[in-house]
Amino acid sequence: MISKYEWHDYAGYLQTAPGLAASLQLARVMGLRGQEAVQCCQSLKTWDKQLEKGAERLSVIFGTKGGRPRIA
Repeated sequence: MISKYEWHDYAGYLQTAPGLAASLQLARVMGLRGQEAVQCCQSLKTWDKQLEKGAERLSVIFGTKGGRPRIA
């Protein structure tokens, strides 16, 4: 559950930094780590293709610890 303070910060980011807001939302929903969320833009096309094929989990490669791929 998101607190009212976190929601206030997030709502502000929606207005001033929509890219950051999208990264924060992906991090929360997918359980991404900080660096994974920051670098997720490099994976968006791949994730889109995986989702179109009916994937329930997505491959995370960029920003992972030690460069090891993982599933989110």
